[in-house]
Amino acid sequence: IQLTSDSASYIIGGVYLEDNLGTLFSGKKSNILLTPSFGIGVYEDGNGKQLGSNIEFRSSFEISYQLESKNRIGLSVGHISNANITDKNPGVEMLSLSYQIPFN
Repeated sequence: IQLTSDSASYIIGGVYLEDNLGTLFSGKKSNILLTPSFGIGVYEDGNGKQLGSNIEFRSSFEISYQLESKNRIGLSVGHISNANITDKNPGVEMLSLSYQIPFN
């Protein structure tokens, strides 16, 4: 679930693929992870940006660093749009910084 200060909301479900960049490029595991993702969700604009549809798609790429505690610090870029299923499709780009705590 994503919320904005303009009362917009986005509820999304999707898939992601996580890969270790060290293993991917050199065959040796590192603390740097790549996580591309894709999802579809329901968007309500509230007083926020009108994206042209209540159905919106999101794609993103995240690079994160895994600490010794297994927590992570990540940076991601993403895009939300309705993939031209309506005439209006302004889309929105996101840049996010995250701190993640695993529950396993």
